[in-house]
Amino acid sequence: MRGPGPTARDRRRRREKRERQYKLVCAEVDTRDGPQCRACKGWVGAAAHHHHIIYRSHRDAHTDTARNIIRLCARCHDLVHQHKLVVYGTTADTVEFEVVAE
Repeated sequence: MRGPGPTARDRRRRREKRERQYKLVCAEVDTRDGPQCRACKGWVGAAAHHHHIIYRSHRDAHTDTARNIIRLCARCHDLVHQHKLVVYGTTADTVEFEVVAE
């Protein structure tokens, strides 16, 4: 027989640990990509969005790595999620962008 599942405290601690790790990864991405949007090369500074090349919902826990995250400005990030700007590549090193004609 199995014991009781994780407590609310255990779940909160795991969530906080994931959030701390994600912030460290984002800081690594910010250092790598600098203050520019990877798509339009515009300056974004602290207002950058961290975009997952392979969405979290499409893979396992390994999507929260610097190889899978790029910095985008709010406009380009919205365009990606509206399918008007397509991201090609499987890692931040191989990523390319294509604007979809309407």
